[in-house]
Amino acid sequence: MLFRSGSEIVVVRATIDAGGDISVALLPAARDQQLKVPEDALNRAFPRKTFQRNFDHFRESGMSRNPKCKYSAIVQYDPEAKAGDYQPSFTVIASLFRIPQITQASK
Repeated sequence: MLFRSGSEIVVVRATIDAGGDISVALLPAARDQQLKVPEDALNRAFPRKTFQRNFDHFRESGMSRNPKCKYSAIVQYDPEAKAGDYQPSFTVIASLFRIPQITQASK
């Protein structure tokens, strides 16, 4: 899902684990948009505040584009997580990214 018009660019896959921590994998569109994150911020789980600190610049970058856009994230959550455990993490992700899809992660 990459729309060059600036309306939607899906740049990450975020996974919420059973404890509510968030891990992120960059999708090819992130590299196409020259979005960078520290290597240690990828493919490992972080608490919500750390996730927000590591990826807040994606929101800022999208808003500085012409036309403006809110980058998108595909979100998966651990099927063993209770709704009360993953909802706060989902809210943090939604504050930075548009979420076109949320699914249970496969085991």
